[in-house]
Amino acid sequence: MQTSSSLDRFPQLFAGLAALSLAMVISSVVGANAIRTIKQSNDALVVTGSAKRPIRSDYIVWRASISSQQPTAQAAYQELKRQTARVQLYLKDQQIPDDAITLNSIETYAIPDVDINGRETGQTRAYRLNQRLEIRSNEVDRITNCLSSLQI
Repeated sequence: MQTSSSLDRFPQLFAGLAALSLAMVISSVVGANAIRTIKQSNDALVVTGSAKRPIRSDYIVWRASISSQQPTAQAAYQELKRQTARVQLYLKDQQIPDDAITLNSIETYAIPDVDINGRETGQTRAYRLNQRLEIRSNEVDRITNCLSSLQI
């Protein structure tokens, strides 16, 4: 008797396993699509449409870069220091508060010397130093007016 009851339950067991397998396949497809969508997004804000009225900013983030290129790293650093001091003096003259100005670390790039064929010779032709600065403020109009006339 047990043999006949086992055979009677086999279609039910087969149907349950088939349903479970189908559910696993469908959930795998849904999960793979979700991962693909996440990988393709660049976390970029995309805005479409039109504005009915002008939008006024209440905060300014202004980024600038000061650079110097000289044959030696020391000469490039001295020139960069001089140029950065000039910019800071100008910003101070324009009464931009020191806490609104952020100076980032200096980036240094060695510019390789190349031969006639365009291959690097292993020598350094010059050094380029780059200093980035950033101004953040709630005084949008005043900062904009000060920086629009910046000519150093």
